[in-house]
Amino acid sequence: MFSVDLIHQAIADTDDARPLPCETVPAVCAITGEYGPCVPFAKLFGPSFTDKGILAAPESGYVSVAAWTALSYRPERASCWWCDGVQFEQLDRPALRDAVLIGVDRHLVARPWCGGITTSYKKHLALRAPVNVGRRGVWAFDDGAVDLRDGETVIETWHTLLAALRGGIWRQAMQTLQPPCGMLSVCGVEAWGEFEDWARPQAQSRLYRLLVVLLPGKAELAKWDAKEEAEPCAAA
Repeated sequence: MFSVDLIHQAIADTDDARPLPCETVPAVCAITGEYGPCVPFAKLFGPSFTDKGILAAPESGYVSVAAWTALSYRPERASCWWCDGVQFEQLDRPALRDAVLIGVDRHLVARPWCGGITTSYKKHLALRAPVNVGRRGVWAFDDGAVDLRDGETVIETWHTLLAALRGGIWRQAMQTLQPPCGMLSVCGVEAWGEFEDWARPQAQSRLYRLLVVLLPGKAELAKWDAKEEAEPCAAA
């Protein structure tokens, strides 16, 4: 099973699914490599498509009905989402953060699902989203994938980044590892040096990059801290 199959199952009978552009013909799907009813590849992708290298059968000039339905569905490319073949749910920032840190909803553990995360709104996430089973899995992330199966590492990295943010280290500095002078006057040179030593070996990893993106903004962090002060035992 492929992610395009799950998305097709979820939306094929809804008003969100685009009708097929023409009659189908039996052929091999360039996306999945499977034989079945297909429509021309050129009906879905233009000449600017640059991701043939990740396709199962890039030499094929056709895509399956499931691939057409999934990849012509705009939210697949232009939102963060998960899909289990029953529903396709677009995720806002808090919901995405929960899915990354905690895992997908409990009812999904027993059936296959896939998920996609975008910051660019340009790439087809379903081309990179493997099918998972269980609370945690591998998600498509922009032009690649991020492995979130090691929950302990995910949570430890998150808490380290969150503590650094609370200590005055800016998100931009976490991304570039280039500390602005104004920031150093807040967090201190020693604190920055300790953070940089920890961050530099992993700063190019997709996990690190994703978790930095998911850090709360100033207003949201203030709400979290106010809640913690009111409820000292509650976890952020």
